[in-house]
Amino acid sequence: MTRRTLGDRHPHTATNYNNLGVLYRARGDAAAARAHFQSAYDISTAALGHEHPDTATACANLGAAVAAEGRLQEAEALLRRGREVRGAGR
Repeated sequence: MTRRTLGDRHPHTATNYNNLGVLYRARGDAAAARAHFQSAYDISTAALGHEHPDTATACANLGAAVAAEGRLQEAEALLRRGREVRGAGR
């Protein structure tokens, strides 16, 4: 309902994608989790910018999902990016 009401690029839509990613990760479906975390990251980046804490969370979740798929170098880059944003806010 959020996507229909607020649009495909609204931060709340990103939150919904993130929550679905968490569900798929808990089910052990790394590919579906990654796809949802990717959507959350893309929307957060577009709507809030690279330096927003929500974008950092989406980046970290995406990194964890990519790691679960065995793509460790890509995962490390994403996790470092998320950490850098969080560290910048201190």
